[in-house]
Amino acid sequence: MEERKPNILIITSHDEKGNASLNISNAIKEVGTHNVVIISDDKYSMYGQGKVSKKLNEKVVSVYEKILEKNNQKVQDTKNKKGRNATARRINNAILRYNPTCIVCVTQLAHIVACQAKSIYKFSVPIICVVDKFTCDNIYNIETAAFIVDNQEEKQALIRYGALSKDVLVMGLPYVALKKTPVEVETLKQNLGIPNTTTVLIDFRGKSVEMEIFNLLIDQGRICNVIAFVADSDLSKIRKIINDKGASNVQLITSVEDYDNYIAVADVIFTDSDAALIFKGFQLGKPICCYDPKNQDELTFLLSKGLIVRAKEPIDIVDCLYSLLETNKKDTLIQAGYKWVEYADISNIANYICAYINTDD
Repeated sequence: MEERKPNILIITSHDEKGNASLNISNAIKEVGTHNVVIISDDKYSMYGQGKVSKKLNEKVVSVYEKILEKNNQKVQDTKNKKGRNATARRINNAILRYNPTCIVCVTQLAHIVACQAKSIYKFSVPIICVVDKFTCDNIYNIETAAFIVDNQEEKQALIRYGALSKDVLVMGLPYVALKKTPVEVETLKQNLGIPNTTTVLIDFRGKSVEMEIFNLLIDQGRICNVIAFVADSDLSKIRKIINDKGASNVQLITSVEDYDNYIAVADVIFTDSDAALIFKGFQLGKPICCYDPKNQDELTFLLSKGLIVRAKEPIDIVDCLYSLLETNKKDTLIQAGYKWVEYADISNIANYICAYINTDD
């Protein structure tokens, strides 16, 4: 009788990007020593929901409104706590059922609630956190046995927070891009109906379309073909813009099924600070322009390493595009990106997880 393989429990959440849990699961299955169980927080809608801020037009908010807002915050905090406790209980139940050798967290939300579950239920199963971005503020937790990070700066930051050097492994991000030959890219372009001109991919998935950026890109006319990933809710207003301008250089995409194919055929990628898309761009040799005004730490770090160009204001998008098309900046970014992911391999992450032994017990 064949001996039953031990289990590894992967915990994810609704904010996962780049199929991280599936990528790691498939790589672990390739190793062949373990089975994989993936659970998410999706059934507990209260967990992870931030308070929806009330937009106030008035400069002066009445005392009553302040009290009401404070009370609403208390109610929301109670709901979030209940949701997190429910998810923590679910994690403990999964541990009792599957008896995993370790827990692997692939998002910050999953990591927070896994650590909370361990603190509440006192189980001995080690937690491994796969950090899903390029910087790691507020990641360290005493309940975590090991961290897998993208770069040495993250490792040093975790050590400063209290992690041991041996427990922080630099292995890259858990995102996989399928490389294609120039011939395969050309064929794919034809199959997707994309003109044989410079192709710009801009990612608005799950976010409100920044109309000024969209307008600036399509206004470039024949200079570039624009592929825009947009939410269904934005389709009507975007189509109206396209029709009003008579723009023929735009292709709107709402389905994520062929997302990796569109990344493969893009010549330039525009994104906010999506670590999965940026990392895949490095793997595929795509120059990247980031325009997120909020995520300062991530983008400042990437910019300091010469890995991206950045548009601080929407109007800067045009300058960034032309600098990539008309100078050697594009080649410089591509080479920097290739070098950055040179030693990153999802199989290394899987092998480490499968071989992990908690030496702290």
